[in-house]
Amino acid sequence: MATSPYTIAARTYNARLRLEVFTHYCGGATPHCQCSGCKTSFIEFLQLDHMDGDGAAHRKANNLGTGGARLWRWVKAHAYPAGFQVLCRNCNGAKFTRPACPLNGQPH
Repeated sequence: MATSPYTIAARTYNARLRLEVFTHYCGGATPHCQCSGCKTSFIEFLQLDHMDGDGAAHRKANNLGTGGARLWRWVKAHAYPAGFQVLCRNCNGAKFTRPACPLNGQPH
């Protein structure tokens, strides 16, 4: 089954949007996990994290589904508000299951 031109265009747009948003939250540097003990920079492993842990409530209140491209569009449309950071999937998950980062021992 061939991929439609619309699907290809959407994937290209979302990839560019992800890079733009993550680069912004990384201070203009190449996107990377902002956990100080982590060196992950492969963009497919990175996520935009709600720093205060209110991601589910924020996504629900703003009809953002599970996040991803909808969240990236929202932060861009709202002039990149504070309260977000880039984390890899492992560090983002560990933030809710451990009191400190398993890589560097620092509190989340």
